[in-house]
Amino acid sequence: MLIAHITDLHIAGEGEYPYDVDVRSRFVRVLEDLTSHEPELLVLGGDLCYREGSRSVYLWIRERLEMQGIPYLLIPGNHDDTSLMAQVFGLENRLVEGRYYFSRDLEGRRVLFLDTADDSLSEDQIVYLEKELAAAGNGELLIFMHHPPVLSGVYYMDLKYPLLNSGRVGPLLAESRARVTVFCGHYHVEKSVMMGNLRVFITPSIFVQIDQEARSFAVDHRGFGWRKIRLDQGILWTTVRYISEERREN
Repeated sequence: MLIAHITDLHIAGEGEYPYDVDVRSRFVRVLEDLTSHEPELLVLGGDLCYREGSRSVYLWIRERLEMQGIPYLLIPGNHDDTSLMAQVFGLENRLVEGRYYFSRDLEGRRVLFLDTADDSLSEDQIVYLEKELAAAGNGELLIFMHHPPVLSGVYYMDLKYPLLNSGRVGPLLAESRARVTVFCGHYHVEKSVMMGNLRVFITPSIFVQIDQEARSFAVDHRGFGWRKIRLDQGILWTTVRYISEERREN
């Protein structure tokens, strides 16, 4: 099974080009590229909107997804409005205490999709996660969430915008008997982090990538792409496919 993971779209209003980036064009190009690889599932990992949730932006994204025809799932990020997103995508009946989290079984693996739109993992989700970890035993658990569950060596993001309760969530995952693999975004970098039984794969943004060493916000590069995740007979492999940089002509 091939899964495509895209995150941190930061789609702005029509005619807006934040940091001189045509984010709408980038999203369309990524969709066209990943479609050629024929994934069975597309996961949108949050921050669909540029600064805050927008009905018009969600509608535009939904229309483009339906045009591509690939089955998709999505989770919110800190620049999304979970309630509004649920309304536009017809997910209102799936909300739990205002949050959107759920599970799927894919290729014999349990996969969780979590909601960190308020920059933390809520108490009800932690209880849910503890139950899923216990049920997994010595097996494997996959998780999609917007924030990395641990600090990840990206100075600006670790300092300013980490998962607020990573000190609790990270050890919970790393010290579990289960082998836990997390796919996330938020940090606008490509990076892998290992801690105990936890593996974290951070997918780069469709927008811009952040300088990992900078003490304040700085753009590292404007390359963009998507993550390929293949589940095949007990083997998981993943890689990032980059698409050439695009600049808007003035």
